[in-house]
Amino acid sequence: MHLREKVKEAVLSAGHPVEKRPFHPHMTIARKWNADDPYEKQAPFTQRAICDGGFSYHFI
Repeated sequence: MHLREKVKEAVLSAGHPVEKRPFHPHMTIARKWNADDPYEKQAPFTQRAICDGGFSYHFI
């Protein structure tokens, strides 16, 4: 079974609807949640690995 089918089954069994839109892979690099606060207070990033694939960020 493919990962997408496993995720779909898990979502449905948890009682959530499955999206009908086609999936388009993407990454959200950054998002500012509150326009009144400086971004650094909301997301104080430090250098760290995000996944086993070796992707990392150093400063945002």
